[in-house]
Amino acid sequence: MTKWLLIFSICLIGFYSNGVEAAPATPEVRIQYAKIFDMVCTNKMHYNIKPVWRNELLQRLPSIQQAWNQEGVKLLNTTQNLVHMPFRMPSYLVSLTLCNFPSMSQPLLVNMRYSLKSFIKKPLSLPVTLSIIYHELLHVYLDGRTPPYAGPLKKYAHLSWVVRQHLFLFAIQKAVYLKLGQKKELKAIIAMDQSLPDKAYTKAWNIVNTDGYKPFILALEAQNHKLSISKDDAYRK
Repeated sequence: MTKWLLIFSICLIGFYSNGVEAAPATPEVRIQYAKIFDMVCTNKMHYNIKPVWRNELLQRLPSIQQAWNQEGVKLLNTTQNLVHMPFRMPSYLVSLTLCNFPSMSQPLLVNMRYSLKSFIKKPLSLPVTLSIIYHELLHVYLDGRTPPYAGPLKKYAHLSWVVRQHLFLFAIQKAVYLKLGQKKELKAIIAMDQSLPDKAYTKAWNIVNTDGYKPFILALEAQNHKLSISKDDAYRK
């Protein structure tokens, strides 16, 4: 009797646990200095990366990693919880450069010059610096996952590629920072983006701030649901 009761209990636990979706694991992010990239930048692009910049970055690298481990993890975890869509990879490697290249997601490269006091009198704050890393990770997160600009989003279809690429990204950023109660940090991030010479970011932020971030989040959730169903159907075939 005891044996069958034990078997029944195990089956019951399995039945209920199958109905509960496990929370996705937050990906690990390792941050390194792009030493080889910067050497190539100096040799091929003839850009003068000053030793004082490199020394400051190398000195600050451990504290940047530590800050990410404390604050960046919250950004990624909140992103997954809000959008109900996990990051694809369990870990990411972000390289920090001092070359005059812009930050990008492919490869994951973040320009650190404007975060250094040896480069500029008023460097970016640490939260804003972390937000740039987060920004590029969001590009990776959203790659191939954004829904078409149809239905309620059709009115944005005529906008430039750069603006459209950032509508969903900025919507997530705003939702996440507000969820974490980081209004001050969000304000600083928007101010930085709107100070850039290319006004595509300004256009995208104006839309997200005026029309709200929720329509974009809802569209992402719906698209992710469709992709999940398609994936399940493919496995059944």
